[in-house]
Amino acid sequence: MTVFGQWLQDWREACEYANECSPDLSLIYPREPVAVLIVIGLVCFGLWLWNEREIARSRAVMDQYPSGSESEDAPNREKQLEELSKILKQTRALNESRLKDVA
Repeated sequence: MTVFGQWLQDWREACEYANECSPDLSLIYPREPVAVLIVIGLVCFGLWLWNEREIARSRAVMDQYPSGSESEDAPNREKQLEELSKILKQTRALNESRLKDVA
């Protein structure tokens, strides 16, 4: 923290020497211990809130997809697999016929 404070002090002195306005960085680098604790608390709260939102969003995404342990979808999945394999066979046959036409 002292290195950062020294850097800010050097920056202020350089800006005053060049007759340019330096930005007010008192919110970023407060000097009172209570203000520092409040800033640390707000940063921690912000990280916690962000983490909770990410967890809720990932749960919402996971709820969209059924888990593999649901037994009531088993017959439906078998039917879907049969349909997909039928489509795959038709696609392969179509591709083979196109390759024969080209050759």
